[in-house]
Amino acid sequence: METSLSTRKIRKRTRPTARCSAGHPRTAALSPGRPPADGFLRQRFAPMYMEAQKLMPDNGVSASFFDSLGMLVEKYGLHLPMLAGKPYPYNILLAYENAEKQLAAMNPDLELFIVEENGCVLMAVKETAYLQTDLCYIPVMPLCRMIRKNNRRQSCELLLSVFSYLYHVVGIPYYREEGSFMACHYEMIKDWLEDEIGDMEENDACFSQSDLHAQEHYGDSLFRKMNHPVHLKWFEKRLEQANPTDTWDRKCLEISREAYTLWQAFPHSTLYSHVPHWKTFAETQMEGYPCGEDDDDNLIRLNEYIHFVADLNGYAWRSISSNINVEFNERPYWQYPTLMRVFNEIEYRNQDTLAYEHRLFLMLNDLCVLLTTIP
Repeated sequence: METSLSTRKIRKRTRPTARCSAGHPRTAALSPGRPPADGFLRQRFAPMYMEAQKLMPDNGVSASFFDSLGMLVEKYGLHLPMLAGKPYPYNILLAYENAEKQLAAMNPDLELFIVEENGCVLMAVKETAYLQTDLCYIPVMPLCRMIRKNNRRQSCELLLSVFSYLYHVVGIPYYREEGSFMACHYEMIKDWLEDEIGDMEENDACFSQSDLHAQEHYGDSLFRKMNHPVHLKWFEKRLEQANPTDTWDRKCLEISREAYTLWQAFPHSTLYSHVPHWKTFAETQMEGYPCGEDDDDNLIRLNEYIHFVADLNGYAWRSISSNINVEFNERPYWQYPTLMRVFNEIEYRNQDTLAYEHRLFLMLNDLCVLLTTIP
């Protein structure tokens, strides 16, 4: 009987996976799909327009607006897109936004408004002059010490002329002037010191009293000098005769020349030439300005944060500056030189500017730095 033999197949051993040879490409790596385009997120779309109940009909509104806009474009050299096919009030909205963006890029101190005047909708630009710092307090004790040392005589005389100009012409108040903002604060500190002197250490009390007495005495002496007309009369002559000997003297001469140039170029301009009344029509049209009866109590006035003071060091100034910070923190609004120009046929050609205030504030900043860096 023939039997059939069953043969088993012997499997081969598992070999390690061979690496790709140099001639064969690697398997492409898997990667996520490309993200969708997001350009639409960087676009701004005007909202759908729905007529409101308070929207005035276009009975000459667009015409008066675009006439005023034409004056604005000519004044500042703006470039506006074609809006002939846009319906009212989209045409006004788009024109305003475009002009506002260009003005802000041109000068951040310019603000654009739409105002209504005698039934016409017009464009108006508000320009504001700001200090480089929030407060501008001009110390006089550094000049008093220079005069006592009897050095830098020419620079002392130039600074006396500058101080006289700032007080008599510009109108910056002096801390020893009765009724001024700082005079009240110095008197308050003096009264407080007299009441609390018994609770202070003897050395601290003597030093504080001596500090206040010196600021009163030398401040009065300098005030009398500033009131003498000779300092304004000889201002130009002192500039011609000046012979600076070092960097500080040259900077003093430069600031003095700028003060004299301002005086000659703007002989009738003062610190308050463009300070509007708190409740003018233009201001009440702007969002964020109060309209109540007690708004003056919320306003930090120009003659309160620009002022002659005794010194920026010492016991008296530390106490006064602390009190001023508390007082100013309770008032939300600042008074600045402001020029509001409405673009109509009458005011359009008005050549008034804030050039004087811009130059004055730069000069005041340089003067304060100069007085605090006397060698």
